[in-house]
This record gives sequence, structure tokens and C-alpha cells, in this order.
Amino acid sequence: MIRLLFLLICLIPNIAFANGIDATLTSIYLLVKVVIVLLGAFLSFGGIVKIYNNVRDTRNPKNSIGAAFATIFAGSLLLNINSSITIIQNTFNSGSSGYCFYADSAKNPHSKQGCFKDSNIITDRYLSEVRGESEGAKSRQKAIETMRSVFSIAQLIGLAYFVKGLFKLKEVSEGNTNDGYGKVLIMLFASALVMDLPHTLDTLIETIKQWRSSV
Repeated sequence: MIRLLFLLICLIPNIAFANGIDATLTSIYLLVKVVIVLLGAFLSFGGIVKIYNNVRDTRNPKNSIGAAFATIFAGSLLLNINSSITIIQNTFNSGSSGYCFYADSAKNPHSKQGCFKDSNIITDRYLSEVRGESEGAKSRQKAIETMRSVFSIAQLIGLAYFVKGLFKLKEVSEGNTNDGYGKVLIMLFASALVMDLPHTLDTLIETIKQWRSSV
């Protein structure tokens, strides 16, 4: 999954000139989501098969009830990927408006999908560097497009590691790895925060400001 995603990202410069960077990133994102749904269905079905095999042979740890339910749980999170990520993001970032893909929000910036503009500190700080340029609004719009592309690529990378974390959960439940559930949770939470990087940075900056003012 991660290798496929990095291959698609490497192809961005070759196809972005024809379609535009936002459209290219959105196409890659939609393709990745289709793959994720298929993987979710695969895991959910695999969990059901584990339950059936456990009834026939309870000695195999890979087919234990715990491994079966962990596999079904991972599959259900993949089948409802947007809701899964939104719940984790809102747990840490109360200012988050919910998960959406930034590049896709460029299609209709005034709708709920225009979530990229909801980030205040990072965008304002960055845009203040270009407001004084002679091109004015044109430079500001270019800066917004650059930021949106960078954060959209970060979202794709975070999404890949979120999927990897769920498959790692399956491996841990089966006893196929020395990693524990703690590492899986860290991977899932960290990847979800990367997918909401502007709000994550906003929260981090505000926290640092409050800490410095209290010292």
C-alpha cells in the first residue's frame, strides 16, 4: 500500500501539468480510497473466516476469537475510513472540522469540503509573508495553492500509514509480530494527526504559547 502510494506520488510531476496539481492529487486519493474499501472488505471477510476456522480448530492462535474480532474491527475501520479518522482527529484537535481531503476541497471552497481554510494560525502566518509582494492577491492565491498541495501530499502519506497500522493490528492479534498494541495505537493516532496537519500545528502552536505565557 505504501509503496503503491509513493509510486503514484512520484508520478505527480509528470501528470500534474495536464490536469492540475489539485485534480491529480484528488484522482490519486480516490484511487487509494477504492483500494482501502477493498482491503476493508477483505479483512472483514477474513475475520469471519477466522471465526469459522476457530469453531473447527481452537488450537491455532491465528484463528482465535480475539484475532478474528481484531481483524473484523480493522476491516470496519477501513470500510468507514472517513469516520474513523474524524473521530481520532476530533479527540486531539477540538478545532478540527472533520476529515476531508484538502486538494478535493479546491473544487468548491465555499462548501463544507473547503476545510483547508479552517486552519488559521499556519495559513495566516505563511500568507503574511506574501501579502507585501507587488502581485498582491495573485501571490496570496499561489501561496494557498502551494500550501494545500503540500498538506494534501502529507494526508496521502498519513493515510497510507493509517492503513498500515490497521494491518499491524491484525498481525499483533495473530501473534505474527513482536510489536505490541501500544505501537499500533501510536501509529494510528500519529498518522491521523498528520492527515490533519494544519490543525495539528495550530494546536501545537497554541499549546506552546499558553505554556510560555504561564512560565
